Amino acid sequence: MKLQSPTIVLVAVAAALGAFVAVTELRSPDQAETDDGQVLFGFEESAVQFLTIETQAQALTFEKEDEQWQMRSPDEVPASESSVTFLLNLMASGRSDRVFEVNAAELADFGLTNPLAEVEVILNNDDTHRLILGDYDFNRSAIYAQTLSSAAHGGSSNGEKGEETEDENTSDLVDVFVVPTSFDTAVNRSMEDWKVDAKAVEETEETEETEETEETEETEETEETEETEETEETEETEETEETEETEETEETEETEETEETEETEETEETEETEETEETEETEETEETEETE
Repeated sequence: MKLQSPTIVLVAVAAALGAFVAVTELRSPDQAETDDGQVLFGFEESAVQFLTIETQAQALTFEKEDEQWQMRSPDEVPASESSVTFLLNLMASGRSDRVFEVNAAELADFGLTNPLAEVEVILNNDDTHRLILGDYDFNRSAIYAQTLSSAAHGGSSNGEKGEETEDENTSDLVDVFVVPTSFDTAVNRSMEDWKVDAKAVEETEETEETEETEETEETEETEETEETEETEETEETEETEETEETEETEETEETEETEETEETEETEETEETEETEETEETEETEETEETE
C-alpha cells in the first residue's frame, strides 16, 4: 500500500520538527530538567512598581499607588487586584521545567519574534524584567518563552551565551523556556477583567457609608443618652438641694414660732403675775384702811 504525497509530506514535517526540538533541547545538557525547575526571575512580587502588558489585542499599563494597583492606560481607573497579583505572582515565583538553547535566528520558530504577549515589570529600585510568550508546544501543554532582565545600575541578562565562549557557533545562543499555559490565561484577559468591578465598588462604598452612618447614629444616641442622664442627675441634685433648703426653712420658721410662742407665754405669765400682785396689794391696802 502506497502513501499519498500529502501524507508523506506531513509525516516528514512532523519528523523534522520532532528532531529539531530534540536536538535543541539536548544541545544544552547542563540545563536538564529538574524536579523544581528553573526560576524565571529572581524578584519579589511586592517590589513591583510598574507593569506593562502587550498582547495581540491590547496594550495596558499599571502603577502601584499607596499599595493599590491603578490602571494608567488606556483608562485611568482602579485595577483589579486579583488579576494583577495573579500575573505578578506567576512571574515572581514561576518556574520552567525545560530550558534549551537556540540560535537567535531560530526564535521565530518558537513564536518569539511575533509573540503571543510581552510583559514588563519595573521594580522600586528601577530594575526591569521582561517576559516574552511565544507559541504553544506541539501538544499545547506548555508555551515557549524568553526572559530579559536589566539592572538599573548597569548589567543585563537576555539569555545570550556569546560572552561565555569564543566559539562562533555559539555566539548567538539564546535560552528558551517552556512555561505553563497559565501564563496565557494570566495575560489574555478582557479589558473589563483588568478593571475593578464598578458594581462591586459601589456596593463596597455603600456598605462603608452605611457602617459610617450607623456608627454616627450610635455615637449620637450615646451622647444624647449621656446628656439625658447628666440632665436627670442635675435635676435630681437641684430638687434635693431645694428640698433640703425648704426643710431647713420650715425648721427655722417652726423654731422662730416656738420661740415667739414661748416669749408670748412668758409675757402673759408675767403680766398675770403683776396683776395678781397688784390685786393682792390693793386688797391688803383696803383691809388696812378698814381696820383703821
